[in-house]
Amino acid sequence: MEYFVKNGEVLPFRESKTSEVYTFTEDFKLAGQHFELRDENDNLIYVVEGTDPLINLRIYDTQQTEVFRMTKKIGHALATYSFYYKGEPYGVLKKKFALVRDTFAMDIKEGRLELIEYAGTIGHNFKVTLNGKVLGAIMDDMDITWENVFFDNAFIIAYEKEYLPLLTAMAVMVARELARDQEGGATNWE
Repeated sequence: MEYFVKNGEVLPFRESKTSEVYTFTEDFKLAGQHFELRDENDNLIYVVEGTDPLINLRIYDTQQTEVFRMTKKIGHALATYSFYYKGEPYGVLKKKFALVRDTFAMDIKEGRLELIEYAGTIGHNFKVTLNGKVLGAIMDDMDITWENVFFDNAFIIAYEKEYLPLLTAMAVMVARELARDQEGGATNWE
């Protein structure tokens, strides 16, 4: 509008990028955690595995290649995780002190990454931003099913597919924080 007032010309509309929606489901595992990420056609994209003690969680592609790893740092007052992408250090995700909503931040080579809880719909919803630009969202699966009652199942909305491994890692962090909050304090990650 400002450009039109100054120049008398209408700027062309930028074409918006379409988002892709994935399901993020947790399955029962006796000693640890197991998650799966699937596309809209129910094709397996990633598997997340963690064994007790839950200090390391790993994201694998369909060829069983480790894509992302999250390692819990012990001895921190607030949750802190080291992230590794394809075996290389990616950044350190730290929970920020907040009374109202969960917020995490991490400095990466592209800038400042944040995982922020917001009230978009009923349930627990988080957005992932990079330098203020939304990369995607993680939203509770609110369908009333046995799986959703007992497990932390969610939808991941990805606006930029190249960040899907990172969004999957953020969904794991959301699941861990929700489990921690439901238990009223520390889990075996703390």
